[in-house]
Amino acid sequence: MDRAWPRKAIGYHHDLCKAVGIRQRPRILDATAGLGRDAFIFAKLDCDVTLLERHPLLASQLIQAWNEFDNLTLKEHLHIYHQDALTRCSTFFSCDT
Repeated sequence: MDRAWPRKAIGYHHDLCKAVGIRQRPRILDATAGLGRDAFIFAKLDCDVTLLERHPLLASQLIQAWNEFDNLTLKEHLHIYHQDALTRCSTFFSCDT
């Protein structure tokens, strides 16, 4: 993950958090993880985030970044899977958002 990103402060006032309506510590499913930017914002706000990425290259980059990440608190909140969302959701636990 780009350590310089995001440039503006992360908090409950962030546009993404307002759109989702985060008030407590929800469990969030990011079914199209991409580079993990949205998941990082939610993890910084103490949310448990499960990231699903079906593209092998993006999934491997996410996993590699997670392995190199030095913030253990954030690592506990991020769960990364290289899997298609439709396949995973058939056996997935409930999420709030």
